Amino acid sequence: MKRLLVLLAALAASVAALPGAAGAAAQELPASLAESTFVGGLTAGPDGNVWFSATDFGEAERVIGKVTPGGEVAEYPVPDTTPDGADSLATGADGNIWFTEGDGIGRITPEGSATSFKLAAGMGAPQALTLGPDGNVWFVTAKPAGVGHISPSGTVTTFPLAGGEPSAITPGPAGDLWFTMPEAGRVGRVTVAGEVSEFPLPESARPNSIVRGPDGNLWFGDGSEPRVGRITPAGEVTLFPVPTADPLGEVFAGPDGLIWFTAGDEIGTISTAGKVSWPSCFSTYCEYPPAAMTTGPDGRLWIASGVGSCPSYCGGGTTQSYLIYGRSSIGPFVAKPLMTVGIGPRLAPIRHGRTSIVIGCGERGPCRGTLRLRALVRPPGNRFFARRISKVRYSLAPGEIRELAMRFPRSRWNKLVYSRGFMIVDAIQGGSQVAKRGFYFTPKEGGQAK
Repeated sequence: MKRLLVLLAALAASVAALPGAAGAAAQELPASLAESTFVGGLTAGPDGNVWFSATDFGEAERVIGKVTPGGEVAEYPVPDTTPDGADSLATGADGNIWFTEGDGIGRITPEGSATSFKLAAGMGAPQALTLGPDGNVWFVTAKPAGVGHISPSGTVTTFPLAGGEPSAITPGPAGDLWFTMPEAGRVGRVTVAGEVSEFPLPESARPNSIVRGPDGNLWFGDGSEPRVGRITPAGEVTLFPVPTADPLGEVFAGPDGLIWFTAGDEIGTISTAGKVSWPSCFSTYCEYPPAAMTTGPDGRLWIASGVGSCPSYCGGGTTQSYLIYGRSSIGPFVAKPLMTVGIGPRLAPIRHGRTSIVIGCGERGPCRGTLRLRALVRPPGNRFFARRISKVRYSLAPGEIRELAMRFPRSRWNKLVYSRGFMIVDAIQGGSQVAKRGFYFTPKEGGQAK
């Protein structure tokens, strides 16, 4: 918690107006996929639809499909049914959708006719795709490490790398392409002629995703720490800490000029000047993480939900095992900039009837209201309900971040007769709920946002 507070204090002067505050982000996406089907990639199609690549765990196969602006879903069979490959796709210059397969790259027309192109033996499985400035679809392979491209007719060209297991690739600002090498802690650049340059990153950073920003720089997510990185075409690197519980996942250049990022079950933004918004839960109680992003043909930011996680009592026998929560959903993401309160990513350890929570106020503040801590309980023979066990008043100036102590009577705590549970923290302002976050917890270990 001390480390988190130091990080948040450093950000206090740069907290934005919360474009994705917790209450605003908890929205239903209109297009639901089939049961046990989860999205790994999105792209704007040439036909005015949003296309997706997904894995159907129920059928153990890959799914390629599209979502219309009205939310109608269509899915198509593809030659490769391997469900354990990378889930990436890109719209090609030929007007088709290209996607990764277990041992090759697939192509599907807007009408749903698919073709598979196998890579040469020993070339490795493609990890990510992007449209290059030369009209080819570029990709990276991890084992062995390489970067290459496939022409619209299916001709494959590859360039070996010294190592580093690249994981993502994006077009650069000068007709080149940039890729990440998380295992080596480097970002690489390749020209369309195959000339490779590599740039080491500071502070043990592990870049796992990358995108070209509207400022002409490259932005990447750090898989080792809650940080977003920026690297200039000349190789100058800057790391920006973000107040999330988990390291970074995806980064994406949104239609609003901001760099959007995911971290566990949270989503947030950073401006090209390095101004970070308060990340928020993507869905109610943070149970569904954001899985993929794209700018749709309609110019809006589209997002897909992914797989949720929960403690071991949900199944799996580990401290944080994964649980399939039904299905993925896809739709435009509406960020409402009206909310002003952000709830921090975790509770302090719960001991002796005491805990604390970090909250932040956006620049549109001040923020004044009540922070309410509730526990999800189920008396014998009854359904679960939320029992309030503590509340505290808050009053924050615009941009202020503060840790608030929360105490509750022993009589209330003693009624929580189980060793593991779920808590809900609500921020009530002006009689309305403006933020909400759920935490799985143990009394001795404290809470972890989920």
